[in-house]
Amino acid sequence: MRIIIVLALMVVLAIAGYFIVQKAGATDPGRMVNYALGDPIDGKRQLDVEVSKAMTALDPPPEDFGGNWSGWIGDHWELRDSSGQLVRLRSAGTSSNVGAHRGDEPDFFLTTTVRANETYTLDYIPVAAEGKRYRHTFTVPAEGPYFKRLFFTPVDGE
Repeated sequence: MRIIIVLALMVVLAIAGYFIVQKAGATDPGRMVNYALGDPIDGKRQLDVEVSKAMTALDPPPEDFGGNWSGWIGDHWELRDSSGQLVRLRSAGTSSNVGAHRGDEPDFFLTTTVRANETYTLDYIPVAAEGKRYRHTFTVPAEGPYFKRLFFTPVDGE
């Protein structure tokens, strides 16, 4: 009788463990993004965000886009300042701020100027038609070297 009870407990624990592992595996960890800030000049810093080839391959621009990435950037990235105003992001072929830190060879970089000690929210939308967003909120430090490789977290309900 004891053996049956022990076996029943083991089966229950195995089933519970299976569902716990399944739930943990179904959690979206976010999207890895590299970004860096340039040296401070008059209270401002250059923000450079690496756009990987995998990002552009996931939802590529139309074939007739003519190399103008502004439409694709607008559909896939949003940077807002602390008052909620949209900050314009431009494409750049290189970045001295990301430099040797980067992993894969990027497709291009997003760049703009941000103010030191201000908080910004950067959203990445991998597939524009789906609208799923990944977000990172950060405060621009006034000084010091700055490079981050991190996961932007999924945004629910937007």
